[in-house]
Amino acid sequence: MENKNDDVLELMRSYELLLKDLYALFALKISEEKEFWLKLSEEENKHAYWLEVLGANMQKQNISLNGDDRFNLPLMKSSISHIQESLEDFKKVEISLFDALTFASDMENSMIEKKFFEVFYGINDDFDRVMKLLKEETIAHSQRIEEKLKKCSTC
Repeated sequence: MENKNDDVLELMRSYELLLKDLYALFALKISEEKEFWLKLSEEENKHAYWLEVLGANMQKQNISLNGDDRFNLPLMKSSISHIQESLEDFKKVEISLFDALTFASDMENSMIEKKFFEVFYGINDDFDRVMKLLKEETIAHSQRIEEKLKKCSTC
């Protein structure tokens, strides 16, 4: 069971790091929105760090997977592969702001819909607080991207 927890946290961390790289690429390719994408990229890096720290502390805490099968390892691995492939594709082509925002929105909303940060429950309040914060920041990312997408009528 402990190994599965490690896999889940590592997959979550990998997902965050891929989003960091994706948003950094969008910052390079869409210069008029460079600051927007760089801020998102920095925040994804912070999220990955938090997950790394949580993984390092797992041995000291009583952490369990939720028993409702919301976190599907093969599905998560498939999502990671999708982002990796898309990242490679985006490196090779021009991308419009609209397409970048749409893709980013899909990725952030996917994490929310899959209850990405509700995988664990623990008796440690600090752990639960970090997972709640990750969820809140992901929702905030989704909202910021959606706001920009709504204003993007000509992009």
